[in-house]
Order: sequence, then C-alpha cells, then structure tokens
Amino acid sequence: MEKFQKGYHVFSEMFPDLTEAVKPDSVDEVSFGYYYESGDFAEAIMTWYDIFSSVTGAGSKFCDKPIISKLSIFDDAYILFKEKEVFKQLEEYNKKGISVTEFLEILQKNGFKNLSKKLTLTVKEKKYLKKLKR
Repeated sequence: MEKFQKGYHVFSEMFPDLTEAVKPDSVDEVSFGYYYESGDFAEAIMTWYDIFSSVTGAGSKFCDKPIISKLSIFDDAYILFKEKEVFKQLEEYNKKGISVTEFLEILQKNGFKNLSKKLTLTVKEKKYLKKLKR
C-alpha cells in the first residue's frame, strides 16, 4: 500500500495571481491532510474571510474582527481528528481568531510539511484572469 504524508497547501503561494480574482472575499486558504503521491487521502480546508469586504458585506453587524477563519472537513477526512494536538492547539484561538501564520505554525509543529508549489499561468489563463478582474 502506498504510504501517505502529512502536508498542507497554501492557496496564495500556489496561485498568487488568482487569489483576488477567484476568491474575492477570502484572504487565504490552507488545505491540509494526508496525501499520497497520487493525490489526497483525507483533506480539510481552513479559509480566512474578510467580512468587511464588498462581497460579503456583513461586517460590523455580526463581528468585531475584520478577518475570520472557517474550518471545513470533508466526510472522507474525519480521520484527521486523530491529530488531537492540532485541534487542542486550535482551541487556544477560540473566540480571538487565528492568523494564517499561526495556523501554519501549528501544522508544522505537528509534522505537516508544506507541499505548496507555485504554479505558473499560461498566456491563455492570464487573459482569462484579466476578464475575471473586470
């Protein structure tokens, strides 16, 4: 059986040109989990949102923090709950919020490796991106 590794991917590192166009209300996104060489095995995603952005528009009516995080765990990734230290350390940020940097530090302390690779856009993709920004 193929051995998996604990890792994470940082959206803004992989797609620096796409972050604003594809995710206009999010600040960044980190997917983490167990990955095989051939793909993911179990993956969850932490996304940071700018709640004062023009896209969400909610803002101060609901929260006094401009950036909030949301953890999404797919049903094939409940095995990640065995990473008890990750979730225990996340508890420290309950209510006060956690930054991308702080979250990455937790993952690294618990043996997750940065698997992000910057992807270069083709000319065609760059043209499409310009259209999205309009």
